[in-house]
Amino acid sequence: MTRNIDYRIEVATPLLDPRLKQRVLDIIDILFSDTVKARYIDKELSNRYVPRGNRRKVRAQLAIYDYIKSLEQPE
Repeated sequence: MTRNIDYRIEVATPLLDPRLKQRVLDIIDILFSDTVKARYIDKELSNRYVPRGNRRKVRAQLAIYDYIKSLEQPE
């Protein structure tokens, strides 16, 4: 699979709302905990799967979906 590394546009903006900032940080933590679809992209743009070893299965896309869905629940 090819990656759009050369032609993509990235945008940065400050997160002023502390609650929103925490949600973004939570999602980043979930992404870093992925053990199912995680890949290393090296300087030659080679995509290698990250070996899971004995770690618990975490698929970031599904975990983020569950996280966002849990935010919809009334407190």
